[in-house]
Amino acid sequence: MEKIDEGLAKCDFGIVVLSKHFFEKKWPRAELEGLFARETRSGKIILPIWKDITEDEVKTCSPILASRVALSTTAGLPKVLEEIRLVVGVSKRQRELSVLDAAARRVEILKKTIADNQRAEQLLRSEQGAKLVKSSFEGIWAIIQDVLCAKSEDSASLKFHCRRSFDTSMYVSTVRGMNLNLNLAKFFMNHAVDTRLEVTIFRQEWDRFNQPLSELMTRFEVQFQPTFRSSDEIVWFSSDKSARGSPYRAFHRLCAEGDHWRRISVMNLS
Repeated sequence: MEKIDEGLAKCDFGIVVLSKHFFEKKWPRAELEGLFARETRSGKIILPIWKDITEDEVKTCSPILASRVALSTTAGLPKVLEEIRLVVGVSKRQRELSVLDAAARRVEILKKTIADNQRAEQLLRSEQGAKLVKSSFEGIWAIIQDVLCAKSEDSASLKFHCRRSFDTSMYVSTVRGMNLNLNLAKFFMNHAVDTRLEVTIFRQEWDRFNQPLSELMTRFEVQFQPTFRSSDEIVWFSSDKSARGSPYRAFHRLCAEGDHWRRISVMNLS
C-alpha cells in the first residue's frame, strides 16, 4: 500500500484501463479513488481507456467515468498511444501556462506593493503627506467629539467631556477621573516620517481648582504609525499585536473603563 500511495502521489497522469475485470476487483477501484482525490487538487489527470466493455456497462459501474472522453482499444494500440501523447502534451502545456500566469500575477502584485511602499515613503517625507496625516488626526478627533462628547449630553449616567490642550493633543474625560489622551508626537509641518499617534487611557482626579487629588494611573496605552495605501488613503497601524485595528478601539476601552468606575461609584453610594 505504501508503494501504491507513493506512486499515486507522484504521478502526473493515471491511465485507467476500464474492463470487466477492473470493476470486479477491489484494488484497481481503490487506486482509481486515489486518482480522483488527486484530480480535485491538480486538475484532470485521469485518462480512461475502454477495453472490451460497452458504454452501458461503464455507466452501470461508474456514471462519472462514463461521462469522460475516453479512448477505446478497438482503434488499435498505435492510435491509443498517439491519443495519449496528444492529451498529455496539451495538459502539460496548460499546466505550464497556468504556472506562468500565476508567476506573472505574483510579479505584478510585488511590483504594485513596492510602488505603494515607495509612494507611502515619499508622502511621509513631504509637506503634502504631513498635511494628510494632520487631516486624518483632525478627522479622528471630530469623530470622538461627535460619538462620545456630543451624544453623551443625553446620558444621565455616563458623560464625556472633550478638550484640546495643544494643536496636536486632545483629551476626553469621564467619571472618576478617567481620561483618554490622543497625542500626535514627532509631527512636523514638512514631514511625518517619525510621527506617532499616542493613545493613552489614564485615571487621575482633580479638585475644583484643577489640582491633582491622586497619582496618575495608566490603564491602557498604544502607539499608531501612519502610512498610505492606494489613492493616498492614510492608514494607522500598530506594531503591538494586542492592539490590532484602528485608534477607534481605544474609544471602546474608555467607555468600558468609565462604566466600570461609574458602577463602583453607584455601589459605594448604596
